[in-house]
Amino acid sequence: MLLEFKTKNYKSFVEEACFSMVAAPKQKGLDYSLMKAKIKGKEIRGLSSSVIYGPNAAGKTNIIGAMDVLRAIVLRGNIRNSEEKSLPNPAAAALELIPNNHETNGKPVYFSIEFYEEEAEDKFRILYELELDLGVFFDEEYERNIVSENLFINGEPIFQRTDDLQIGNIRVIKKYLSRATEQNVESASEIAKNSLSRDELFLTNGFKLVFSQKLTKIIVDWFANKFMVIYRADSMQLIKRFSDPKKKAVYVEQTTDKAAKLFGINSNAVGYVVSEDESDAKLYSIFQNMRDKKVRL
Repeated sequence: MLLEFKTKNYKSFVEEACFSMVAAPKQKGLDYSLMKAKIKGKEIRGLSSSVIYGPNAAGKTNIIGAMDVLRAIVLRGNIRNSEEKSLPNPAAAALELIPNNHETNGKPVYFSIEFYEEEAEDKFRILYELELDLGVFFDEEYERNIVSENLFINGEPIFQRTDDLQIGNIRVIKKYLSRATEQNVESASEIAKNSLSRDELFLTNGFKLVFSQKLTKIIVDWFANKFMVIYRADSMQLIKRFSDPKKKAVYVEQTTDKAAKLFGINSNAVGYVVSEDESDAKLYSIFQNMRDKKVRL
């Protein structure tokens, strides 16, 4: 459950922009739309739906784009450009497009996301913060680096990274620690400090390898499977959002299929196919051979 997302110095947002899904303390009449959970006796009241509205060029698309970019960074585990293009939001792959284009001094880009997740009997309120030095707008040659990276679980700091690395109260995640780390936290912390890379996330690299592969998997799985940022709502984009779309599978979308029949397309159906050679889904007419019952594209 997404609780709050913040960004600063991303595209049109010079000042901090906040998208909150947390219900106001005294807000009434929304019980039908609330998702409630308790952690340490404190109740979380998250909205199950919300609407972003405003005039043209107010930043509605940019706040969604910022979420898409953070998701891409976490799933990649680094802030390097990706060779795979991400349309229609190229900033998710080409990170030089992130900084606000009016900042000539290259102020850091800031992302923060807070969400609620359950694992068996455990409940987590997870806050992840990331601050990046990406140079100025469209500076492709700039040597990027991570300014800060922080992880909090249920209000407790797990790690705080700047030029150095501070390991916090990892007793909060004791049952999720690796055996070696649980036996010798100091040695694990020293190894983790030496593993820091200026353009790689500590969360999905050092923290995952040294401290807790289990907790990292919970966080990354949430980004991959539950934080589904739909930047453009058509079938081809929706299929690409699955973490692992099945190759050679046919995805038939009813609205497209019905429209095709209205326009006289003479086939059993129309559907999207993800091939072995290309990652993009393509639209095909689907025919069935009446003799061998095999599907033809």
